[in-house]
Amino acid sequence: MDQFAFPGFSATNMMACVTDGTDIYQTDYAGNRQLIGKCLSAYSELEQTTAEYYNKLVELGVIVPPKSQEELMAEMQKSMLEMSGIIAGLSNELKELRNREPGQCACGGGADVSQRKSKRGSAESTGGDQRDGGQS
Repeated sequence: MDQFAFPGFSATNMMACVTDGTDIYQTDYAGNRQLIGKCLSAYSELEQTTAEYYNKLVELGVIVPPKSQEELMAEMQKSMLEMSGIIAGLSNELKELRNREPGQCACGGGADVSQRKSKRGSAESTGGDQRDGGQS
């Protein structure tokens, strides 16, 4: 940054710049130039080109554009309806299970497990005598 001082005028934090086409150059008193930026027209052209490429990539399916708020809300409502249907189905199954008569099993196996008799032989063990050493 240069400081300028003329009789009756002084400025600080100022620099001399020149535009050449879409380029902006900082210049000094000797005519040296240094590229420091671009004009707004260059950025506008770049933005337009970028938008064209983006739209083409979306059209080809390479890029999936973000969903709008309306689309997100519609998906959320659809999911909530599906979940409420599942919950309603589970509630009906639970009511059906509670309304069944005690002792009835839905598995088709007949009597309730708690009321079945053991199919294991008698309470006497055949190996009991051997554990005692065969002495009675």
